Amino acid sequence: MRGHVAILFFLVHLGSSVGGDGGQESSGDARFQTRLSSLWRGSEELRFKTEYASGTALKGFICSDLITVGRYASLAPFGCITEVEGILDGQGVAGFGPASRGDRKGFELPPVFKALANVSGEHGRLGIPVPLPTFSFMCDEAGGELQLGGYDTTAVLSAPAPVRSLSKTSYVVPITAMSVGDTNVLNFNASSSSNGQRPYVAGILDSGATCVCLPDQTLQGKLTSSPWETLTKIVSQSEKGGDPAAAISVEIDSRVKVEIPASVWLTSVRALRGCPAKRCPHGDIVLGDWFFQAALVKIDWLQDGLDISIASRNMSYALKRSAAAQATHSSLPVRKVYPKSPPNAFHYTDRTLDRVPLEDKNRVALLVPVDIGWPPQRFELVFDTGSSFFGVLTVPTHRVLLGKMPKSASEAKDRVHKMHMALQAKTTKTARPSETLGAASMVVIGVAMVTSVVVSVWVRRRRKKVYQ
Repeated sequence: MRGHVAILFFLVHLGSSVGGDGGQESSGDARFQTRLSSLWRGSEELRFKTEYASGTALKGFICSDLITVGRYASLAPFGCITEVEGILDGQGVAGFGPASRGDRKGFELPPVFKALANVSGEHGRLGIPVPLPTFSFMCDEAGGELQLGGYDTTAVLSAPAPVRSLSKTSYVVPITAMSVGDTNVLNFNASSSSNGQRPYVAGILDSGATCVCLPDQTLQGKLTSSPWETLTKIVSQSEKGGDPAAAISVEIDSRVKVEIPASVWLTSVRALRGCPAKRCPHGDIVLGDWFFQAALVKIDWLQDGLDISIASRNMSYALKRSAAAQATHSSLPVRKVYPKSPPNAFHYTDRTLDRVPLEDKNRVALLVPVDIGWPPQRFELVFDTGSSFFGVLTVPTHRVLLGKMPKSASEAKDRVHKMHMALQAKTTKTARPSETLGAASMVVIGVAMVTSVVVSVWVRRRRKKVYQ
């Protein structure tokens, strides 16, 4: 079986070398150029469409390549975006959320961090997986920081405390209290508690939200007043010269209390039109930029789910900043000296926490630097914990490196993985001869195929002359 995969892998390369790319590509294009990567796999026949609540829709096709974030890398499928309807703040989207709710039309993609952190345990030789299936993030008024493989103990006031996770498809936690000074923003009805547990409102941890979203409703009687209305009244009183606004206190799962200074949240309200927002998904609270300026969120991926931990941020901790020379915004291979071959997971020993800077784009989005392909092409993608979708703007191409069109969606999902498993097997020195074909055998097969095609064309021409 593996021998057939190796043959298909070789034939695919043979077809791409003689068929041409057919895309409109240039060296200065800021989109991903598939022809520049030796590891790229994909087909425009495998289409997808991703829609966001903001109205933005992304369309393209499924592909796969080496994805590098910080010092860690892995082969993973993702979306090659060819069409954008609406606004896209970066060169793509780096979704670090768990499995989606099924909001995509077409083939579903597994979360990229699942491959990057080797959650499934199937990581091969190519790339270097995150040593622990954990990432943490936070931000300040100038940017943010993504920490891969754990968290920096100097970035928090105390160890992150675990809180309940209310969903398997997004990062949602129970908010048991919210107040501004002595004024409660969440006023729970006395009858809303059950089984002796404190009532709560679900809170979505979304790094893509620049503000906070509070429901302008009582949630079917769970609350006695509108949280959005309560906060806007506090803001209005402050603007009219009343008492200066205090910090917003957010209590998560009755275990963690985070204080958001007025200098953070009130400044954001004054700077952003429509903040705080009130059209919240499912009536949940959305904890965005405000919350992450005051807290570190730690996500642990498990085989059967995920764990969420939260800690108050150490405000004196200096977040890592992007070097100006690294922000290329071009799909040219990164201008640095890199090995001829991709990194090898079995030859890497420095498995430590990696701090990745997140660039602030006009307080609208946090951008994470991501290298895609080999040699790597650098892109600035929107860091989004509210979605699992990972995609990059791509030059349309007619290249097909996935073999024949799949007969079903499940076959399409496995196609990229199987192709890369063949590539992984090719790099495995200990593979048995019966499982893989040698380079000489591949060359012989290729020559035989080309000879067969030439002979076939010659015979057809001879027959045509005879009949004439």
